[in-house]
Amino acid sequence: MMQLSRITFLIVFFLSVTAIKVEADDVLIAIQEAKSLLSNDKFAEADSLLLSIKDRCLNSSNDTLKVLYYETQGSSYLFSGKYQESITCLQHVPALYEAIDIRSINYLETFLALGFASQKLGNLDDAEKYYRKGLLKSVLVENPKNFRSSCYLNLGNIFKEKGDTLLARECYSRIDTDSPSGLIDGSAGGNSLIDDTETQALDLRRQGKYGAAADIYTRLISQYKERRLTMSDDYLRLLYSQAIVVGFNLGDPDTAIPVCEEAIGMKSHFPYNENIAGCYGRLFQYLACQGNASRVNELLPEALDYLALGPDSNKETAILYRLAGNGAYWYKHYDIAIPLYEKYLGYGRIESNNSYLEITNMLAVAYIFSNRAADAKTILGKLLQKNKSELDALPELHSQVLHNYGRALMLSGNKSKAIIYLTKSNDIFRQLTGNDSPKTVQYIEECDR
Repeated sequence: MMQLSRITFLIVFFLSVTAIKVEADDVLIAIQEAKSLLSNDKFAEADSLLLSIKDRCLNSSNDTLKVLYYETQGSSYLFSGKYQESITCLQHVPALYEAIDIRSINYLETFLALGFASQKLGNLDDAEKYYRKGLLKSVLVENPKNFRSSCYLNLGNIFKEKGDTLLARECYSRIDTDSPSGLIDGSAGGNSLIDDTETQALDLRRQGKYGAAADIYTRLISQYKERRLTMSDDYLRLLYSQAIVVGFNLGDPDTAIPVCEEAIGMKSHFPYNENIAGCYGRLFQYLACQGNASRVNELLPEALDYLALGPDSNKETAILYRLAGNGAYWYKHYDIAIPLYEKYLGYGRIESNNSYLEITNMLAVAYIFSNRAADAKTILGKLLQKNKSELDALPELHSQVLHNYGRALMLSGNKSKAIIYLTKSNDIFRQLTGNDSPKTVQYIEECDR
């Protein structure tokens, strides 16, 4: 759903300038300036400008000037949350449009705005009346699809609040599912409802209460499906959030995979969407968790084609390889993790979360467990040489890198050199924890034999 200040109805006018007398040009310019201010959320400035021309407009014999004034002032009140004042202005608009014989989309959307404002004030009967009247009048206007869908959405919400689930379901069924992302929701909480609830879910995630967060996302997703609002960025964001919480935080990739696939299945409706791109990354991660290399390879061209549409395709592609590699690594599918990590490192991206350093170390571990100690020795040797300052600032990671480099040297037959790096690793570990690293000490003892 769009935020209220970004709502586009009641902003663009299709009136002919020739309908306004030349002597009213300065008033028309002032109204246009007021609309420009509204588009930038400068409500107080718009109201001040409209006040300066109010008497000239309302005392004019020109109904076109009157409708322009009432419509613009009503819009300002609506966008700034002054719903009763908005109704006071906008209730004059339909009759004025009819008087000048104009049935534009603006004429229709006045009923939507009146219903919206009434609904926000809790006047459900008045809101229902305006939505119904707007639907009746919509036969006079060409292609009012989104208008009708917004009316049906709000009527469904009203009937649901009144306890009439059958009528609510009938209204929801009439929402056009092709393009509901711009629908206007006047229900309790309205456009901020999802934001407030998502904030609650994010707070729960920060507290580590992932199950409770997942329940919130499940409920919101269900509400969007019921209202047939699935072709929207908000819905995709909910799916992406759910995929992360269920698959990553709760460790249930099997359940998360269909969530990712649902979002990806809507890609034809979105030339590029960051939530779909994110779901591609998580899907590959969870498939790799399952060890499903064939599915990963099958979907890879499709994913790369979609990511190529984004503003930074190299970044998104690198992240996809990193996520997929992590999924394989966590579940010890090292044969799958190795080529994915190699692809990631090939992009040479130095991310703020030190992923480049960590993935190099993890790739070395995958090499070691795949009997490729020589490869592990090579990449860790380069890492220690080229990234010394970064590793010095990350002592825990530095200790791990030194340990793995020592282990790779040991497996390659160079035990004397291995002892040097294993000892350095243990020294850092002791500084951090106050104890020796049992595994590192074990390898040192083995090298001494």
